[in-house]
Order: sequence, then C-alpha cells, then structure tokens
Amino acid sequence: MSLDTPATALVVLALNPTAGTVGFPSSGSITVSGTPVLAGETVSYLGLTLTAVAAARTPGSNDFNGTGTTAAIAADILAAILDPLNAWATTVTATLSGLTVSMTTIAVGYNTASALVSSSANMTTFGLTGGEVLLDSMLATAVRMVNVDCFGEKTCDATAYLALHFMSTVTLGIAGGGSPLTSRRIGEIAESFAIATPTDPSYGSTQWGRMYLMICESVFCNGTTGASLCLGIA
Repeated sequence: MSLDTPATALVVLALNPTAGTVGFPSSGSITVSGTPVLAGETVSYLGLTLTAVAAARTPGSNDFNGTGTTAAIAADILAAILDPLNAWATTVTATLSGLTVSMTTIAVGYNTASALVSSSANMTTFGLTGGEVLLDSMLATAVRMVNVDCFGEKTCDATAYLALHFMSTVTLGIAGGGSPLTSRRIGEIAESFAIATPTDPSYGSTQWGRMYLMICESVFCNGTTGASLCLGIA
C-alpha cells in the first residue's frame, strides 16, 4: 500500500500479531427450514465445513445427517458442532432451540471477513461475522485523527502506531505498554541507560504511542508541528 494512505488492518497485524486476537465474541445461527438437506450440501465458517450425508454422521468427520425431520436434522447439526472430534468444538459453542442452532465464538479475533454460510436452501444462516473486533474500531479512530495532508508519506506508519497505542491503552491483551528500555545485556556485558519518564500523558505510556510521537515530532505542515495540527488540535 502507499505510505501516504492510512494503514490497513494487515499493516497493523504485521507490526503486532496479537492485535488480531483482541475483540468480543460474535453470535450466529443455523435454522433448518426444510427437509432433506441434500448429501454434499454444507454450512461453513472460517474455513470450517459441516457436510450433509444421507446416513448417520461419523464422529470426527465434520458431517451431519441431512435426512429425517427438520428437528432431527437440527439436533444432528448441534451434535456435530459440539463433537470434540470435529474442528468446530474449539471455535464455537452451540445450543438448540426448536429448529435453530445458536452459536457463539469461543476465540475472539480478527474474523470480520468471514461469515456463516449455507449452500442449502433448507438451511438458513445468520451472523458469526466476527463480533466487534477492537482493531477495527481503534484503527478507524486513528485514521480520523491523523491528518493525511500533514503526515504525507508517514501517514501509514502514524495510523498504525496510533491504533496500536489505543489498543495497548484500553486493554492488557496486546504487548506494547510499559516503560522504555533502561538496560540491555549482551553475554556478560550489561549496559544501563538513563531514561526519563515519558512526559506526554496521552501518548508516552506505551511504546506505540512513543513511536507515534516521534513521527509527529518529525512532521511539519505550514510551519506547524505534529503537536498541534497533526494531532487534530486547532
């Protein structure tokens, strides 16, 4: 991507992969609306697939019995999802109410590009689009705060560092907080540094915020430094 455009989520994840694991669970459902679900028809999510068969399902084979009543099919889908030998059991939990299997994600992460999908006219799917992923909202906030005209070719870096700073500030779920480096050791040789406490109350508390401040200090726009215009301050 161009350096004078805001960072994408992939750019942020390249800097800190743990940013993709912070978010909130999502929910979804499968409703069996008719019978049968033909052999070979599927329901899928995040690369996981359940495939209908015209017989009793086989534990560990990620399949379900698509024959019988709608209630029986729904119950078998639930059993397949909860089967510890299948791949779904580590991704979602599920319950059954009538003809609807309701699911909630176990892992919260960067799943916004995926959704629960059915290939059958007799299975209606809804949701599981990733929930509210913190990275998305924090990056959107960072993009709104960074003045592209001011940051120019540093826009990509600035939005990425700022988004990571926000995430480090509001959650303990990603690395990047704490004090600056004060010492290092190479073999038997140790070296200490005199590091002042970050003076900026907003951005000095995380390594990502300090990187953002370094970029701001290098940016000038019509004689105005990043401390004002580029931080969105009039």
